[in-house]
Amino acid sequence: MKQFSFSYILLYFSLFAALLQAQPLKQPGAAASGTPSPALLMAYLKPADTVLEVGDMRLSWREFQPLAQRIMGQGQSDNPREAVKQLQQTLQRIALRGLYLQEARSLGIELSEEEKKIQEENLAAGLQGNTEGLSKEEFIKQFSETQSSLLKLNYEDAQKVVKLGDEMLKEISISDAELRPVIAMEKSLQNSFRKQNEARRKALAELLQDPRSHTDAGFAAIAREHSEGSEARLGGKLDYKFLPGDLAEVNQIESFPWQPGETSDLLETDTAFRVMRVLEKLPAEKPGEPQRLIVAQWLFKKFEVKEELDLAELRQRLLLEKQKKTMEFLGQKLQSKYAVKSPFFPEGLFKQLEAPQQEE
Repeated sequence: MKQFSFSYILLYFSLFAALLQAQPLKQPGAAASGTPSPALLMAYLKPADTVLEVGDMRLSWREFQPLAQRIMGQGQSDNPREAVKQLQQTLQRIALRGLYLQEARSLGIELSEEEKKIQEENLAAGLQGNTEGLSKEEFIKQFSETQSSLLKLNYEDAQKVVKLGDEMLKEISISDAELRPVIAMEKSLQNSFRKQNEARRKALAELLQDPRSHTDAGFAAIAREHSEGSEARLGGKLDYKFLPGDLAEVNQIESFPWQPGETSDLLETDTAFRVMRVLEKLPAEKPGEPQRLIVAQWLFKKFEVKEELDLAELRQRLLLEKQKKTMEFLGQKLQSKYAVKSPFFPEGLFKQLEAPQQEE
């Protein structure tokens, strides 16, 4: 089996290819620990001020400001503590990358051409099926083309970090004893999914017996009461003119035979339960094209149930989680060689945030 530690570590340590757009700061709240809140401190920082030190590497406020303000601006109004936690985790990831880079440089790590080739093969394998659709070439382009910084490594340094990580992780494996409780938990989860799906089928069958489901107004009322789709507040009505073939495809059926004034049967796809009602038929937009339909729907999540567990996939998933925790632990130990400081977290960047005190 191929080892995917390279792709994992590289994805984990590469972090942001470009800074997110800055957003205006909202009014800061008090920090739970009694120290000045990060949001309040941001108001007094100057562009050249250092917001993170990792050994001899520095991250300036000018570099970090757009990302920091985006994090705090998004979270302050709803959950200030969660925003501070996200800020801390972001700085921790940046610091870990800096710690490993300085250790790799200290050890004089270099890669042979064969090692580079193997890393790129593993990277390509690790990127297969990624949700962003990134190719290996597109992923590599995200790295700095100049000198590495805390915020962004160049590709050559990233490869050195990966080699160091691979050396640290090479003895890590998952035993059968570690895998057994994960298998048991996964089986329990799949059984829960089956039960929830069956309960949903039963509930929808009962709703289809409700006389309201066979009138436009009644169908809309039930959608508002029960449907999980974003269009539920509109009575389930979808703002699109559908071809019958489109509706057949999205519902994974051979054809969509329902006409205006008719409510469909329960429709199941891999990820959703639907019931659809045809509200209106429109003239064809092009010669030879079928008439289009205006429809409303009830939409509910369907859990994907695996009939057989993929033990290799479970083992790999557990291995990656174990590798991640190990990399974090070993990275934090490197602080004895390369000091980590941040004015946002003066008591220690890796110190767990205190729970907020309850009001009397």
